[in-house]
Amino acid sequence: MQEHNLSDASEPSQFGWDRAVQYIRGLTDKQFVELFYQVAADRNPLEQPQDGTTWLVLAEVTPLTDTQQFDIAYLATPSSKEDWDDEAPICQHGECTNCGAKMYCWSKRAGCPVCGAPTYCT
Repeated sequence: MQEHNLSDASEPSQFGWDRAVQYIRGLTDKQFVELFYQVAADRNPLEQPQDGTTWLVLAEVTPLTDTQQFDIAYLATPSSKEDWDDEAPICQHGECTNCGAKMYCWSKRAGCPVCGAPTYCT
């Protein structure tokens, strides 16, 4: 995962909310997924015990036609340390053999965002 920074902001208050939103909207989909997981790693919005058993995930929800059901696909990051171009499309799809979570990634080797198991995508 490449590190990205907001080089002209020494403090968040100097950067400003609107500029932060504009910056984030300008990221590629891959960069946004990487940023989300980097920022969310230490978040605990429901104030659950800090024992590593809860975490935030990023997902895409698609309503199924003429039903009250939804398809949920998690956005994953690679399970291996490979450098990828920031323009890489999120086009690889897989299903975790450990927990059954559906996911998309830009790499064929993803880490399941739900349980952490390595998952092969095609």
